[in-house]
Amino acid sequence: MEWLTVLRDKFKVLFRREQFDRELEEEMQFHQEMQAEEHRETGMSAEEAHSAARRAFGNTTLLREAGWRSWGWGPLERMFQDLRLTVRSLRRSPSFTLSVVLLLALAIWMNTTVFSVIHSVMFAPLPNDPSEELVRIGRSYAKTPGFLGGLTAPDFADLRAGSRSFEDMATVVNTRYQVSGDGELQFAYGACVTDGYFRVLRQRPALGRVFLPGEYRPIGKSPLAVIDSDAVAIISHRLWQKQFGGSRDVVGRKLRFAGSSAEVMIVGVMPAAFTYDGVSLKPPDIWLPFAVPRDWRPTMNIFEVLARRRPGTSNQQAQAELDLFASRSQAERPDVMGGYALRTVPMREAVLGKDYRLTLFYLAGAVGLVLLIACANVANLMLARGASRVREMATRASLGGSRLRLVGQLAAESAMLSLAAGALGFVLSLASMRFVVAMAPPGLPRLSEVSVNSPVFWFCLLLALAAGLVCAAVPAWQVSRLNIGVVLKEGGTVSSGPRTARLSRALVALEVAVSLMLLA
Repeated sequence: MEWLTVLRDKFKVLFRREQFDRELEEEMQFHQEMQAEEHRETGMSAEEAHSAARRAFGNTTLLREAGWRSWGWGPLERMFQDLRLTVRSLRRSPSFTLSVVLLLALAIWMNTTVFSVIHSVMFAPLPNDPSEELVRIGRSYAKTPGFLGGLTAPDFADLRAGSRSFEDMATVVNTRYQVSGDGELQFAYGACVTDGYFRVLRQRPALGRVFLPGEYRPIGKSPLAVIDSDAVAIISHRLWQKQFGGSRDVVGRKLRFAGSSAEVMIVGVMPAAFTYDGVSLKPPDIWLPFAVPRDWRPTMNIFEVLARRRPGTSNQQAQAELDLFASRSQAERPDVMGGYALRTVPMREAVLGKDYRLTLFYLAGAVGLVLLIACANVANLMLARGASRVREMATRASLGGSRLRLVGQLAAESAMLSLAAGALGFVLSLASMRFVVAMAPPGLPRLSEVSVNSPVFWFCLLLALAAGLVCAAVPAWQVSRLNIGVVLKEGGTVSSGPRTARLSRALVALEVAVSLMLLA
């Protein structure tokens, strides 16, 4: 394990730099003394011997730096030197530093906040479907292929009995009630669900149990008639807290419905994390069991169907089975299924919908343009600041600093400014997320899942670094075209050049153009 020994020695040198320099200085002093002693033995005086030994030994400062570089820590030391110089430089220009950080922070805040919404709504797995096997099934009309309507009772019953691509499916009928428990009367969204609903969603109550087979009863010709003295219900965590104060003995207690003398017994409470099933109009607070009669009127297309594909079955395979079933159903019931097709859509796609997807992408593009405006503004500020620092850069270059090292110094300044702006933008996103969610369109799905999480943090970090890289391009361009001789001899400045003036005007034109696009 020789490499471990070498690595240990490297880190030992890194954290004991002063000791390393002192020991190296002592070793070089020892060798100089030995060389001087040899010169004195040839007849030189003590002073001549020491001078000859120093000349023969060479520049001790360069030797110390070479010794330090031999341990592989030279680039790290240069980086720390650049950072220290950056901090001193930015402290001397507080107004410039504050302006750049605030400009970038506001743009990064907007982009981070919008990304957090897009990530949670569009890309994050559904909380009850990390496997992406949960789908929605519906009827699509040829003239409006994007619309996904409900299934008729016969279609749902036949499909559920004969399907081979789906391991289970259930249907949901949305309702709305006025209910009370121990609290005041309140409106609550309800979902009348068939057997298999909780199996499809792979959810179980946090308290109590799911519905038993005998509790799914076909009642009348309307699912709204499921409330009677023998009915049972499962309630949401929110309703449990609001009506029963989070009491652990809620199972077995009664829930009263306005307009009905019957009281429904509570048999379960869903977990707080379960808020939306993907097909209900609103996150339900009450679930009631019912069964779909096979002879229900075919024209009542009110059944929203959710299903779970069998493991290993692709969406294309499931769609092929639905196409076959739809053609058979059209032949049997042309008055109901004529002109319709059956479609299976992944639940995440069905939940979001095409309109919201386009809206979110437009919003992302808008805030991206805001970031572009901020970067152009910062680049113009850096262009003006670079003109005042051109003599400083020329002096450093004349003292031996390479153009690459000067560009690295400017990149370090941009990176520090953008990272500070990114940190501020991330904090603003954390602080404003609740307000942003409250101001979002009320129909936007999965709003309750929007949060600032680790993917949002990494997005913010990458966005800040990208903004810093874009802003560093302008001062790097200035340094790459720096004429050291002219600057030191005549005191010329970059800002007096026509190229710099054209670049500045181009940046202003870009800001105005993008701003007009956003206003339009």
